Amino acid sequence: MMTGSTLRKVKSRMWKRQRHFRLLEDGLTIWYKSRWAGKGHSTFSVTEVEAVREGHQSEVLLSIAQEFPAELCFTLVFHGRQGNLDLVADSPEEAQAWIQGVRKLNSQGSNDG
Repeated sequence: MMTGSTLRKVKSRMWKRQRHFRLLEDGLTIWYKSRWAGKGHSTFSVTEVEAVREGHQSEVLLSIAQEFPAELCFTLVFHGRQGNLDLVADSPEEAQAWIQGVRKLNSQGSNDG
């Protein structure tokens, strides 16, 4: 996760953009590069993630189910009002690395706090 991966961020059937995601050195912050985020990137803490859902478990990912198989798809569900982050990996292994990684970091982060 620290070396980073290019994942597709999906907002709708028509809006699918590749973004470079990586875990920062603090082990809790995920950074991703986006042209629209002002400074060119966004970050969020894994402690803000309430759940990681595998497969087509969101309306957006269900709408593109024919385009991307379930084993490539996952959703980060955030606490509070922040919208979900629907992502598509290039391989099932990469998807699992992020799913398991965020879950593990999240449980460690919530135990520390």
